[in-house]
Amino acid sequence: MTAVVTRTIPGPVDLVAFAGDNGRVMVRDGVGVAGRGVWRRVTPTDADAVLAGLGDDVVAIGARPFAPDAPWDLVIATHQIRVDPDGTTRETRIGDDDATIFRHDEPTDPTERTEPTGTITLTDVD
Repeated sequence: MTAVVTRTIPGPVDLVAFAGDNGRVMVRDGVGVAGRGVWRRVTPTDADAVLAGLGDDVVAIGARPFAPDAPWDLVIATHQIRVDPDGTTRETRIGDDDATIFRHDEPTDPTERTEPTGTITLTDVD
């Protein structure tokens, strides 16, 4: 079973720093989303169906190639942070089960916070 856990975290979070060298980021003026890790790659055609089962806070990130007929896909990251225009910052993790998604010994954001805070919403998906 796949679990999705989303919680509100204190901001601000530097999304570019969070994404790092291997992540994905879409940000403008500090507002946007960043992701690390790959839970699943999806085609643009399949993205809506896959995301519908994961809740409102999960996004797929990708960029369309310049060549109109070139194949492309979107990535649903295992660890995502979203910053809304009002400053609300949410962290989402996707994993095998909700018990292991947030471990107390693992930093959950660039500020190295180790204790969970905020609101946690669990969504089980197949």
